[in-house]
Amino acid sequence: MVESKGMPLTIESLKTAFKSGDLTCEAYVNTVIERAENLKHLNALISVDWEQLRLAAKAVDESGGAGDALNGIPICFKDNIQTGVLPASAATKALAGKRTCASEVATRLMGQGALVGGMGNMHELAFGITTNNGYSGASKNPWNEHRIPGDLVAALRRQWQRESCPQVLGQTLADRSDSLRPCAVLLVFVHR
Repeated sequence: MVESKGMPLTIESLKTAFKSGDLTCEAYVNTVIERAENLKHLNALISVDWEQLRLAAKAVDESGGAGDALNGIPICFKDNIQTGVLPASAATKALAGKRTCASEVATRLMGQGALVGGMGNMHELAFGITTNNGYSGASKNPWNEHRIPGDLVAALRRQWQRESCPQVLGQTLADRSDSLRPCAVLLVFVHR
């Protein structure tokens, strides 16, 4: 993956930049937030807490552990993966605002120092590929806003990887749709 506007976009390049002191976690997170806000019209994120993310990044820098394991790496989780940090609604009003304990995958990632960057928009209850839902609205395809993104994780991965964030986690076994096909069409990789 190439760098975007001088910002490293792979986990390994971020870890190297953090460890060498060429980049602080706080500076990187501020860039991620700025770029996410600039792309807000794509409706890729359902839930964020920028202040919490900034504080977490600052704490990583102060600890001196940035770049160790996943320490300081922001990850965007699909909105049906509980993090215990941000509410996960599965893009349905019935679950809006619900914050429960972290899922096993979130616990393991955060145990390695990963930061919760946000909760990604998705098709309601992961039951489709358009991201249409009555709760948060559909996401837009960042390359052609008149086309569906082919599931949020694909749109989010393209948005964040194109602009700032190295990892998006979300295509899970709970998905009921043909999520690999749209992702393949969009030339992205997903964690399954």
